[in-house]
Amino acid sequence: RQNYPGRVNRVFLLRTPSTFLLFWSLLKPFIGTDTRKKIVFLNESHRQEQFSDLVSVDQATPWMLDGGQKTREFDSKEYLFETPFDEGFDP
Repeated sequence: RQNYPGRVNRVFLLRTPSTFLLFWSLLKPFIGTDTRKKIVFLNESHRQEQFSDLVSVDQATPWMLDGGQKTREFDSKEYLFETPFDEGFDP
């Protein structure tokens, strides 16, 4: 926490179940205001609008944007064990 304060710009939560929203309403008062502002809940109608402002279609996956071109399957073992720490992972 001391080494990387404020490194996350925004966290998007997509298609969260209603039970999670109940859990969130209980947890929310214990989370700092700056952190709460970074957490964004998206429903299907706002997904396209939010992600299109942040990511181009050639860099997006289909679940992010309609017509997203990044279709490679995510391999967690490759990401965790084979990708060098100082290089980006390009799924």
